[in-house]
Amino acid sequence: MKKMSINLGIAAVCGALAFGSWISPVHAEEAAAEHQLKINVGGAEGAGGTIKGYAKFNGEQKKRPILRSFNATTDKACAAAHKDAAPLSENFVWGDNNTLQNVLVYVSKGVDNSKTYKPLNAKPELDQVGCLYTPHVLGIVKDQDLLVKNSDNTLHNVHAKPTANKEFNSPTTAGASTNIKFVKPEHAIPVGCDVHPWMIAYVHVLDNPFFAVTQQDGSFEIKGLPAGEYELTFWHENDKFTPDHKTLTVKVEEGKTTEADVTYSPPAPKK
Repeated sequence: MKKMSINLGIAAVCGALAFGSWISPVHAEEAAAEHQLKINVGGAEGAGGTIKGYAKFNGEQKKRPILRSFNATTDKACAAAHKDAAPLSENFVWGDNNTLQNVLVYVSKGVDNSKTYKPLNAKPELDQVGCLYTPHVLGIVKDQDLLVKNSDNTLHNVHAKPTANKEFNSPTTAGASTNIKFVKPEHAIPVGCDVHPWMIAYVHVLDNPFFAVTQQDGSFEIKGLPAGEYELTFWHENDKFTPDHKTLTVKVEEGKTTEADVTYSPPAPKK
């Protein structure tokens, strides 16, 4: 039975590549902008305080390289989506006014996880657009359904490779979607595509909804925190960038906003 399902998956992939498009191409940049309000503002519904800030970058902002493993010749849908220019690596993405995108900011200490919180982002989504995942970095709450969509005109294969959670591997045809659920907290779960090996996203699974991911303007906002003292932790996939603090203790007051920024720096030049 297992061998048969693998063969069927391979056949579906080959069929998708052979017969071409089902729906018109969508630009990855437009999809990323659509997701911005969903992921750079997080937290829980209801009263409480807010933590708000920016992920800044202090240093030379080097030109982003072309996505090294991208190969448009393997799929005409991918080629059509990037006919004007090859996609760029998302290992680092600059934001407006010397800020940094795709920084996960989350409350790592101080939250009573025995309580139930209603996430502001009740329906998190990961989309496949232009043969890229968007958003590139995403946070969800454990046991929360993650909807993975395919907005491309070709077949993809959603392959999540966690270490603490169960592996997920399933094809998604054009216009289709699938749901993933992770039951244990785990950071930076890589989600790839076996059909298009350059595709990668990172999903963070957390105990509670008090997190956000910076986007175009470099800002984050975490709402609905009960009054108290908390520890913030900052994560970015490029470990060569150094934050001025990996964690930060903040005090939250009911109905008020606490400012909390982080500044990343590039690696020191070699002597």
